[in-house]
Amino acid sequence: MRYMTEQHKRRIAILERRYGKPIKTILEEHVPNIKVTNAEFAKQLGISGASLTDWFLRYKVKGRGSGNGFRTPEHIAKVRKAAIGSVHTIEHIEKVRQANLKTGFWKQLGHAHERKGYRWIKTRHGGGNNCYEAEHRVIMSRHLNRTLLSTEHVHHLDGDTLNNKLENLYLVSKNEHWLLNRLLRCIDKDFAEAIVKTLTQRFPNLGR
Repeated sequence: MRYMTEQHKRRIAILERRYGKPIKTILEEHVPNIKVTNAEFAKQLGISGASLTDWFLRYKVKGRGSGNGFRTPEHIAKVRKAAIGSVHTIEHIEKVRQANLKTGFWKQLGHAHERKGYRWIKTRHGGGNNCYEAEHRVIMSRHLNRTLLSTEHVHHLDGDTLNNKLENLYLVSKNEHWLLNRLLRCIDKDFAEAIVKTLTQRFPNLGR
């Protein structure tokens, strides 16, 4: 529930004077009137749809903004009956997935895109960035045949974060990576790597 702003308080006062009744009564009278949509009703009140939903919740009006009060029991029973055995079946899920793949809403496994200077690939079904992993970590994980730890980083030897060839990837700890990136800014790469290994062996907590 959102904070009631001064603007909303003034709007409610104006509406109560216009209709001559409390705002809760105005909302309650709207619920059974299915001929007027929420969007139309919000426009009549001069507020957004989100504000209307918030008002339903704030004034505990069981209806369009906070439940099924505006639907008849017959309608609810009909919808529930139609959903049984169809919405969550394997066939239905696969049908939706194929339709989303055709429209581009979902991407095939292995789909790649660049983000924040790295290449990300889709490793599991679903939508959103949570289904993608950094390609260099996936390649190293498959090479080692195990899941990388959160404390393990993959360093690009040539500095090109899009060059994810296995020979260009080097598995390091978080501390080593922290030191390596800073040393490489000012000295030779091979020399920097030798220094990193020596320092992390002698000072395990260095860079934390």
